Amino acid sequence: MNPFQPEPRGARAACPTLRPVDPEGDADKGSASSISTERPASSISTERPASSISTERPASSISTERAWCLLVPQHAQGARTARHRLGAELDGTVPSALLGDVEMVAAELLGNAVRHAPPLPGGMIRLTWLLRTSPTAHTVEIRVTDGGATGPPRVRQVGPAAVDGRGLFLVAALATEWGVERDGLGQSVWARLVHPVRHTLTVR
Repeated sequence: MNPFQPEPRGARAACPTLRPVDPEGDADKGSASSISTERPASSISTERPASSISTERPASSISTERAWCLLVPQHAQGARTARHRLGAELDGTVPSALLGDVEMVAAELLGNAVRHAPPLPGGMIRLTWLLRTSPTAHTVEIRVTDGGATGPPRVRQVGPAAVDGRGLFLVAALATEWGVERDGLGQSVWARLVHPVRHTLTVR
């Protein structure tokens, strides 16, 4: 089952575009290669308004959701930019073990989109992630969208001496579930990672 809801038409256009910083450029010039740190609330934060949360439940049982999306150029530096942005947004919000797994899965999905698929229009790839927090678990759902490879991604069986080919094998090992979705605009590979909340029992 795909954990993501169908994306509204035009959602890709609403995502902010991040371009890697040019280390030789002048940050004060505000060139197109600079990373924009301003995220339009209408296109990134999908926190549910307070009116959508039932007030009949105690505060400790309330679940919250936030989602982000961004576009980066389809090359290795663009993929690193996306991965670092994801890590910066989730750092301190989810357990460190979950964050490490999320960053590894994102790196593999972004790497596959760079190496094995054509880009979206404009030479871009799209990264979307959703954080769902409940009293029992932290859940992070990741989606990477590209122009769509000729064949669907598959987990490959590789030998111990192989230098590559383990990307989706790692994704399948770390994610609770993952899958592939195609539409008229491209192909998305998504993964869901769940980290249970461990409650400490205090004995007096």
